[in-house]
Amino acid sequence: MIMLVIGMILVTPAMACPAGTPCGSTASGVEKKEITGMEKYEKIAFALNLKDVQKLSGSPSATDLKQIEDGAKVYSIEKTLEDGSADYVTGVILPVEVIAEDNISVQISNVFVIWSGEKPAQVMSATQIFEDKTLKELTLNRVGDDGEILNTQVVDNGAIIGDTNADFFTTNTEDGYWTCVANELIDDCLCSVLGIVCPPGTPSICDVCLTVLSPCFYMPSLLTCSPAAVCMGVEIIYVMAMCY
Repeated sequence: MIMLVIGMILVTPAMACPAGTPCGSTASGVEKKEITGMEKYEKIAFALNLKDVQKLSGSPSATDLKQIEDGAKVYSIEKTLEDGSADYVTGVILPVEVIAEDNISVQISNVFVIWSGEKPAQVMSATQIFEDKTLKELTLNRVGDDGEILNTQVVDNGAIIGDTNADFFTTNTEDGYWTCVANELIDDCLCSVLGIVCPPGTPSICDVCLTVLSPCFYMPSLLTCSPAAVCMGVEIIYVMAMCY
């Protein structure tokens, strides 16, 4: 049995998911464009300087920080609002780690950041554990108003948790943002847990990305685990943008 701990670099595959599947697809009312070049690194630098990002990423070493920068994905996300106007949101996916136990389990952790104009940035991390090529655990983490790390488990032992941590959703602004994010993810995962087809346009972090996870299970490495990490990260950043 081999235990691999990989400082994860997200390498977008030529085809992350089979044709016709919603992995990486555009959620209803949301379009994305990947940002590259110097602008990409400017956005990454902004995200890495946020205190909440530093707290959730665990103060990585210089080597790990370089891997995070190299592996990060940055998107400009266009949202169509109810009045027909457009809102442009910057979304950054920062890879934290992949822990893969040969042919047994895979744990993937990312930190996500979104912001737009004068609106405050929203930061969250998510850890997903897969066993036997099914989602066993999904835990969301954020920094609360008092600086403490709050978490809520959406999926435990392959089942949706009905009684989530109420503190995760409580903020001084009472804007309901984190309730929206968690509910969107729960609704998405419920499709997978119940074995039903999710509605068109619904991001599918809990099932579709499993298609690209198989190589990671059988031959865990940076190369084989990266496509699944990309798929899951993009879908979560969509949900955060939809609720923003």
